[in-house]
Amino acid sequence: DVKDNSGKILLDGDTVMLTRTLKAKGVPKPMKQGTKIKNIRLTNNDYEVNCRINKTQMVIKTEYLKKMGKRLLLNYTVFDDSPI
Repeated sequence: DVKDNSGKILLDGDTVMLTRTLKAKGVPKPMKQGTKIKNIRLTNNDYEVNCRINKTQMVIKTEYLKKMGKRLLLNYTVFDDSPI
Protein backbone atom coordinates (compact mmCIF):
# COMPACT_ATOMS: atom_id res chain seq x y z
CA ASP A 1 0.00 0.00 0.00
CA VAL A 2 1.12 3.53 -0.80
CA LYS A 3 0.80 5.80 2.26
CA ASP A 4 1.28 9.51 2.86
CA ASN A 5 3.36 10.95 5.71
CA SER A 6 0.52 10.50 8.23
CA GLY A 7 -0.19 6.88 7.26
CA LYS A 8 -3.31 7.39 5.12
CA ILE A 9 -3.55 5.15 2.06
CA LEU A 10 -3.18 6.98 -1.27
CA LEU A 11 -5.10 5.94 -4.39
CA ASP A 12 -5.02 6.98 -8.05
CA GLY A 13 -6.82 10.30 -8.53
CA ASP A 14 -6.45 11.51 -4.93
CA THR A 15 -5.79 15.13 -4.03
CA VAL A 16 -2.78 15.75 -1.80
CA MET A 17 -0.94 18.70 -0.29
CA LEU A 18 2.80 19.35 0.07
CA THR A 19 3.96 19.30 3.68
CA ARG A 20 7.17 21.22 3.02
CA THR A 21 8.69 23.50 0.40
CA LEU A 22 10.56 21.53 -2.27
CA LYS A 23 13.11 22.58 -4.87
CA ALA A 24 13.20 20.63 -8.13
CA LYS A 25 15.53 20.60 -11.10
CA GLY A 26 14.18 22.41 -14.15
CA VAL A 27 11.58 24.38 -12.19
CA PRO A 28 12.31 28.11 -11.76
CA LYS A 29 10.49 28.53 -8.41
CA PRO A 30 10.33 26.12 -5.47
CA MET A 31 7.03 24.36 -4.81
CA LYS A 32 5.62 25.94 -1.66
CA GLN A 33 4.38 24.11 1.39
CA GLY A 34 0.59 23.78 1.24
CA THR A 35 0.45 23.50 -2.57
CA LYS A 36 -2.55 21.40 -3.56
CA ILE A 37 -1.87 18.63 -6.10
CA LYS A 38 -4.86 17.05 -7.82
CA ASN A 39 -5.20 13.71 -9.59
CA ILE A 40 -2.04 11.90 -8.51
CA ARG A 41 -0.99 8.62 -10.16
CA LEU A 42 0.69 5.77 -8.29
CA THR A 43 4.01 4.38 -9.55
CA ASN A 44 5.60 0.94 -9.15
CA ASN A 45 7.41 2.21 -6.04
CA ASP A 46 5.44 2.42 -2.78
CA TYR A 47 7.17 5.67 -1.82
CA GLU A 48 6.65 7.72 -5.02
CA VAL A 49 3.69 9.22 -6.92
CA ASN A 50 3.40 10.80 -10.35
CA CYS A 51 1.75 14.22 -10.53
CA ARG A 52 1.55 17.42 -12.50
CA ILE A 53 2.36 20.79 -10.94
CA ASN A 54 2.08 23.94 -13.07
CA LYS A 55 2.00 21.89 -16.30
CA THR A 56 5.22 20.06 -15.30
CA GLN A 57 5.16 16.28 -14.86
CA MET A 58 6.95 15.23 -11.64
CA VAL A 59 7.61 12.27 -9.36
CA ILE A 60 7.38 13.16 -5.67
CA LYS A 61 8.16 11.05 -2.61
CA THR A 62 5.12 10.31 -0.47
CA GLU A 63 6.92 11.44 2.70
CA TYR A 64 6.31 15.04 1.53
CA LEU A 65 2.59 14.57 0.83
CA LYS A 66 -0.53 14.67 2.98
CA LYS A 67 -3.87 13.36 1.73
CA MET A 68 -6.62 15.95 1.71
CA GLY A 69 -10.04 14.97 3.02
CA LYS A 70 -12.98 14.84 0.67
CA ARG A 71 -15.94 17.07 1.32
CA LEU A 72 -19.40 15.90 0.42
CA LEU A 73 -21.46 18.63 -1.16
CA LEU A 74 -25.18 18.04 -1.31
CA ASN A 75 -27.04 19.92 -4.00
CA TYR A 76 -30.74 20.22 -3.58
CA THR A 77 -33.50 22.35 -5.04
CA VAL A 78 -36.37 23.75 -3.04
CA PHE A 79 -39.60 23.79 -4.99
CA ASP A 80 -42.18 26.37 -4.09
CA ASP A 81 -45.82 25.37 -4.61
CA SER A 82 -47.02 28.96 -4.93
CA PRO A 83 -48.59 30.00 -8.25
CA ILE A 84 -46.50 32.08 -10.63
